Amino acid sequence: MHRACLQPKTEILTPDQQRDELYGLDTQKDSDTPPRGQTIYSFVLSATWGSYRDTWEKQGEMLSRMGYSTWSWRNAMWLLPILLGTIVGGATLLAGPVAGIATAVAIFLAKMLIEGFNYFQHYGLIRIEGEPIAKHHAWNHLGMISRPIGVEITNHINHHLDGHTPFYELQPECDAPQMPSLFLCFLCGLVPPIWHRFIAQPRLKDWDTRFASPGERKLADAANAQAGWPQWLATA
Repeated sequence: MHRACLQPKTEILTPDQQRDELYGLDTQKDSDTPPRGQTIYSFVLSATWGSYRDTWEKQGEMLSRMGYSTWSWRNAMWLLPILLGTIVGGATLLAGPVAGIATAVAIFLAKMLIEGFNYFQHYGLIRIEGEPIAKHHAWNHLGMISRPIGVEITNHINHHLDGHTPFYELQPECDAPQMPSLFLCFLCGLVPPIWHRFIAQPRLKDWDTRFASPGERKLADAANAQAGWPQWLATA
């Protein structure tokens, strides 16, 4: 087990480890973990809404402890529409409506790209809530091109196991679950039947049989049934 899984609760957690603690990485609580059968298109919407909802709730809890209302101007979530409106409005004012529309589209595509990383690095994975995060709780893409372009974020499990490690010191976890090229995943993900049939299902079948704990296998079997996928664990 990785040392981060044994960290005492008194240790200062990095933002990613705080998120894992608060929102349950690879559990149903986690809006950044797409369930089996979900497409990238619906995930972009659900993950975006989930991240805003989770942040709003946590901001509300923090403000409540300080004696302020969730709707107070001190809630950092109010900055989101202000900043987005300023960027799009500024582009429109300076360069016209077409520039404003192009800016809005660029923001949307950037958001889709970011959520796409989450989609392909957590797709269909399962963890029992309260259990420690282990090496098999994220997909890794260790391609020679995607690693430098992604600044080693595709060495993804270390992103959750030990957020204190600088990106240039991350070591590839070759014995952890692997996905094919991130570029291939993105291309196939745009056509959900191809993604599910030729990449997601074979990789998750391997994950279920080789990596999942007995408790995770039970949850995986239920997730496969809910997605309408083959019950490969029943015949394993």
